[in-house]
Amino acid sequence: DTIELGKYPVLLAPMEDVTDPAFRLMCKQFGADLVYTEFVSSDALIRQVNKSMQKLAICDEERPVAIQIYGRDVDSMTEAARIVEEAKEKASDIVSKAKAEAEAIVAAAEKKAAELEEHSRSEIKLYGAQAVNALKSEAANIVTDSVTKAAVKEALAGDTIKALLVKIAERWSANEQQVISTSEADDLKAYFAKNAKALIDKGVTIEQVNGKKAQFSIAPADGSYKVNFGEAEFEAFFKAFLRPQMVELLFS
Repeated sequence: DTIELGKYPVLLAPMEDVTDPAFRLMCKQFGADLVYTEFVSSDALIRQVNKSMQKLAICDEERPVAIQIYGRDVDSMTEAARIVEEAKEKASDIVSKAKAEAEAIVAAAEKKAAELEEHSRSEIKLYGAQAVNALKSEAANIVTDSVTKAAVKEALAGDTIKALLVKIAERWSANEQQVISTSEADDLKAYFAKNAKALIDKGVTIEQVNGKKAQFSIAPADGSYKVNFGEAEFEAFFKAFLRPQMVELLFS
């Protein structure tokens, strides 16, 4: 192949222990059109001497590169030239295979990253819903417990709960199946709704959800109820809820 170097090319002469790859690259950056390797012995190439073989190492950034071989007879020079040409072809194959492997690795990594991102988004969405549901459940538990405790204390004085307890006791003594009738259930629901509303109207504070510290409050607002929390408190709760699942997702 013909190499076009221009009308007045700048050539880097071959110099033993000087024109190594680093020096050639530097000269290339300063405008050299063609660079030479160090002197390479034809006999050493034929014997596969490691130091001489290393002098054939060339990178794409320094091309075009001339390989300076020397020897004492035509046969050894010819054989050395053949070895150089063979090394060039092998290097080209190695580079091509390396690029193909690198592209395959990058493609696989990108695919894996995309899958991980999609999976992470789905998992975070799921865990976020679980966190909210846990908060709802805790709020319901607090209100239910408070109303139930109040009902037990008022059992002897309150007609609704007292009557229900008497009926349950009568059935219990008669070994009858304990079933709450529709009317009794309606009375119980009405009692619970009334007392739950009275409790929430005073405000409810949630300090722990699923064993994790939290700081939420439920209070009346605009005819309904609103869960109040600070940004820092919710972020801390959300992180504490997500961390075990994300650790399992990323490292399991």
